[in-house]
Amino acid sequence: MKEALSNWLFSDRISPLIVLSCNMFVIFRFYFCVVMIRFLLIFAIFLSSCGVGRMLNTKDPLGGKTRLDLSRKGLNSIPSYVFEMENLKVLILFDNNITEIPQNISRLQNLERLDMGKNNLVKLPEQIGDLVSIKDISFQFNNIETLPESFFSLSTLEDINLISNRLVYLPDNMEGLVSLERL
Repeated sequence: MKEALSNWLFSDRISPLIVLSCNMFVIFRFYFCVVMIRFLLIFAIFLSSCGVGRMLNTKDPLGGKTRLDLSRKGLNSIPSYVFEMENLKVLILFDNNITEIPQNISRLQNLERLDMGKNNLVKLPEQIGDLVSIKDISFQFNNIETLPESFFSLSTLEDINLISNRLVYLPDNMEGLVSLERL
């Protein structure tokens, strides 16, 4: 019986079928490998777009990046991870629903530009004066009524945009704004 089975398996009639099935298996394995590589690449792109690097790197969630744009995200507050970004130079939070700036804004010592236009800000914290590197601040289209005294000690500030707020007056003592070019 073994001999009959062996003759049948290795006869000339069957061998092309065996060769074909072996070739199909090789082709299937190759195709499977290609599909898996594509899947892994797409998965890696997905993970990077979800900010997995930010979650893994607790010291600097942006991985050393200096610019963060969270415009039009429907935010009600500034995400806490923002204040851990030691290298952050540009923070754009334009057109959200943010109502206040937390006191720990002072942790952003390298921040040069802050754009919080079109939010629902009514006041600024005293700690805004601790932004020692700030050059450009934009708070247009908010509901700000007064500015803290510390605001006028921002010696590096060059450009201020306060259009369309509820400010009634600016104080006479603005001598601390020595770099101011545009108001």
